[in-house]
Amino acid sequence: KMPPQQSGWLTRKNQKRWCALQDSVLYWFEKQQSSGADLTRLASGSLNLKACVVLCLAPGKPQTIQITTEKQTHYWKADTDEEFMRWFTSLRNAVYRSQITTTEVVLAQEILSGILIKKGKERHFVLKDGKLSWYQTKESGLVMGELDLSLCVLDLSTDSATFSIKASYSNKQYSLTCMEGPEKTNAWVNAIQNVMDIKKSEIAKREEEAEAATNIGGPVARRGWLEMVQKSRGNKELFFVLNNKLLTWYANEPQDKKESIVAGSLNLSGAQLTLLGFTLIIKPSVGSPVTLMAQDKNDADAWIAALRSAAAKEVSKQNSDFSILSEIIRLDKVSGWVTKKYIGDKKTHKRFLHLKKGDLTLKYYDSDNIESATPKGEVILAGASVIQMDSLNFVVSTAHGRDFPFESESPEMATTWVCMLAHNIKEASKRVDQAVYKHQWMVGGRSGTGDRWVVITFQREFMWFDKVVQPEQIKEEFAHGYMKLTEAKIERHPIKALCFKITGGSQTATFFPPNEYSYNDWFQDITEVSAGTGKLKPKSKTFGVPLHVLQERELSEIPKVILVTTAFIREHGHTQGIFRLSGATSEIADYTDVLDKGLDLELPDNADVNAVAGVLKFFFRELPEPLLQMDLYEDFIAASDDLTTLSSVISRLAPSNYAVTKYLFGFLHELSKFSEVTSMDGGNLAIVFAPNLIHAPDGDPISRLRETSVILAVVKEMINNYPKLFEENM
Repeated sequence: KMPPQQSGWLTRKNQKRWCALQDSVLYWFEKQQSSGADLTRLASGSLNLKACVVLCLAPGKPQTIQITTEKQTHYWKADTDEEFMRWFTSLRNAVYRSQITTTEVVLAQEILSGILIKKGKERHFVLKDGKLSWYQTKESGLVMGELDLSLCVLDLSTDSATFSIKASYSNKQYSLTCMEGPEKTNAWVNAIQNVMDIKKSEIAKREEEAEAATNIGGPVARRGWLEMVQKSRGNKELFFVLNNKLLTWYANEPQDKKESIVAGSLNLSGAQLTLLGFTLIIKPSVGSPVTLMAQDKNDADAWIAALRSAAAKEVSKQNSDFSILSEIIRLDKVSGWVTKKYIGDKKTHKRFLHLKKGDLTLKYYDSDNIESATPKGEVILAGASVIQMDSLNFVVSTAHGRDFPFESESPEMATTWVCMLAHNIKEASKRVDQAVYKHQWMVGGRSGTGDRWVVITFQREFMWFDKVVQPEQIKEEFAHGYMKLTEAKIERHPIKALCFKITGGSQTATFFPPNEYSYNDWFQDITEVSAGTGKLKPKSKTFGVPLHVLQERELSEIPKVILVTTAFIREHGHTQGIFRLSGATSEIADYTDVLDKGLDLELPDNADVNAVAGVLKFFFRELPEPLLQMDLYEDFIAASDDLTTLSSVISRLAPSNYAVTKYLFGFLHELSKFSEVTSMDGGNLAIVFAPNLIHAPDGDPISRLRETSVILAVVKEMINNYPKLFEENM
């Protein structure tokens, strides 16, 4: 028997298990096994990683690996960070090996190695992963250099022992000499040529797929105008073409492919798709979400159906069968060569990118000696977004609206760049959000014509800049303009639409927010802030916020607070009196404070499940408009004893409310099945939740008191009859 590729102790369901990974199968045992043991026969259980859909760091669970198949989810906890990374890397590689193509398997193996002479010096060369790498000695683990054979040409010299490789992307030529005889020289030449042929075939195939996907005359699933939502700089109307799994957008309706300039594209493989009213939200496997607005409900329904059909056609193994984000965000830095492109122009430049974890900017250089080189430019990540357009290309779009397209040297590096960028963008945006009371891009300033990043600080200061600056630079000395709002006057512009004028001291400035909603929001906030005193408190990010606002901000039908708390309760909440027993007030306050700051809530396994349940109840209690809307209160009362009528009333909920109602009552219905353990059946859960979900409008308090029992009956019916009310009518 071959020894396992990885073995050791992991914890699952609070029980220690000795685990062994062999041939893409994870086995587990109650006792440690010897290296030659028959794992198949002795194992307590096993999981074939070929069926893995997602492999990632479990949300809110430190040192825990989540393995999800189509049928179930496993959580495995390591004892240390080192053990976690060792297991995660082995499992990820096993998933990858079990799902890549034969060609990729060939390139992943070491094809040939040996001594070659380069520039008069002996070096140990290795041909592997489609690259030719060289080391000072065979024993040395330090790579002195490597050559990607994707775009190379092999030349044979008149000297039978010498051959050269020319890299077309850098015009460099590498002359190599083999001193081990003609047979070994031929072996090197043939092996390198085979790898070049394979890489050339792969590139041709990718170009063919891209050609087919963007071919205007080819099969198109759907095409038409949509608005791309750009919260910091206003919406933009673009023409979209959906073809195969590729969604491409143009500034104008394309008539001729050669004359059409692509403004952007997105691979839908593994994307999550959400419809909120007329708004389409696309969350790609890696990268930033894209939000689009359709013309009407029919147009939105047609687009979401076409997008879901396209996304389901084929799941990208690289992006969707496993997630490397969990591993990448543990890296301290990422660096490497890319090709920097210019949209609408064939001009390209080789650039060396360098990004450390937590960096607020992405810097690029024309040399890999970054300690002595001056950056050629930088991309400010706060408020930016990143999209992986295909296996090699990705685009970073700044909050100001500037796009930076890059082409990576390999699919693995492209995904690594996008994942690290997405992580840093989130962190950078979070730092800016926490540093100021309010911020947004808009046209304005003293001349009223420039693009400006406008900020209100917690000290009631109003500033504008020509770019997003670091939190420590949000000061008067770095600003293009500065006013104290307590001493300023704000007024609607008497002539210009959607424009406000602000005067402070001797200067006056005018600003044009990107849309009517933003204009009203800014005018109201500045008016209130200028009338007050003292330091401002941060706006709530989660509690007491209208449901639709939270959904639009998080780009998800189900707010994060609901997903995190219900996931924890599903795993730890089968306890006596769940939702009826109160959690520790201090712990609830700690959790709500984290969420209200817009931070991710990471719950340890030993968290008080009753406190977590208290957070969920508090969220629904604090909604400005109850989940089961007030305007439907009388209809819910009338439908208490008729499921058909009740189903009809539920269907009339606003789309944002309906999505959360369906999710919540599905969760409560599932939880009620464990009432023998929890003593919380549908009736008892209704007693706890009904007051938080439906409120009576103003009226006779005596009459409303009599209706309490009816409301309890309605919520109980919705829990107990969830399948009939929500699933059977889909």
